Amino acid sequence: MDIVFLAFMATFGHYIIVFLFGADFASTYFMTLLMLLVIPCLIYSKIIGTLFSAKGK
Repeated sequence: MDIVFLAFMATFGHYIIVFLFGADFASTYFMTLLMLLVIPCLIYSKIIGTLFSAKGK
């Protein structure tokens, strides 16, 4: 599901951002794509960090 949404945003994200927020925010498209790539990695690192904290490592 994440890959489908990422592909959708990679294809139509620029137009969606411009439609919703205006041309002033068109430059945020690249940063939005980066954030969409990083969020799954961040979630897993938070889970592993909590596991290590619980084990005292």
